[in-house]
Amino acid sequence: MAGLANVVGQQLNGFQGAGLLNILGGSGRGWQAAGLFNVAARPVLGTQTAGLFNYSGLAAPQASAATAQEEGAADKTVQAAGLFNVALRKVRGVQVAGLLNVAHQVHGVQVAGLVNIADSVSGVSIAPLNLIRHGYHRLEITTGETWPVAASLKLGGSAELYTFFAAAYDGFGSQDRRWGLGYGVGTELFSKHRLSLNLDAVTMQVHEEQRGMTEDLNLHNQLRLLVGVAPLRAGGRLRIVAGPTVSILVTQRYDTAEQRVYSNLSAGRRLWLNEGSSRTRVLGWIGYSAGIRF
Repeated sequence: MAGLANVVGQQLNGFQGAGLLNILGGSGRGWQAAGLFNVAARPVLGTQTAGLFNYSGLAAPQASAATAQEEGAADKTVQAAGLFNVALRKVRGVQVAGLLNVAHQVHGVQVAGLVNIADSVSGVSIAPLNLIRHGYHRLEITTGETWPVAASLKLGGSAELYTFFAAAYDGFGSQDRRWGLGYGVGTELFSKHRLSLNLDAVTMQVHEEQRGMTEDLNLHNQLRLLVGVAPLRAGGRLRIVAGPTVSILVTQRYDTAEQRVYSNLSAGRRLWLNEGSSRTRVLGWIGYSAGIRF
């Protein structure tokens, strides 16, 4: 234990605690705790906690198969840092960081405030952006009663939990233009042979001003239950998707033409929800979504 730093040249079995940093020249089994950062040249079986970042490297090139198996499976690994974690080998446990997690293989959970990066994930990755090489990557193009054209880019460690960026547009021909951008989260509830079932929740800020963006709150929230059918082969990525949707619009947009708080997104809808005040309206309707997933 040190007020500033600890340096171990080869192997650690136990605990390193420092106010600033811990450096480990070999592998470790135990716990590294530092106010700023922990650096280990080889994998750490145990826990690394730091105010800024944690780093653990690759196993020694001459390591035996038994040693590699022990390092990969015997102990849980936990990395928790205020900014980022880097593990060049397996993480069997949890990575939690304020900004970024990087790992080769993850058997467990990655949670980051901005980005998760990994080769493969057996578990879940939770972040606004998940870049998993052998993960869940899908592009979905749909149409519905609210948006003639919508697109979702879905990224995740696995189909169990993914996040996605969403965009939608309406305004073809002589219609007034409106468009939306947002973010969502989803899960694949069922997948077998040619059939799948996905549940998605998305929220988008809708812009309806013809010469600019809508600055007032104008959120279109939607829950989608989509049945997917693989038309070419069982288990194929290409899916025809369709299913019901539930929309809830929360708006504070003042429409000068209507002289009230109003959104054209709700025009012509059969509302099951219409509540609010002179400043905020909450509107709800049932619809559908249909399209194709790549």
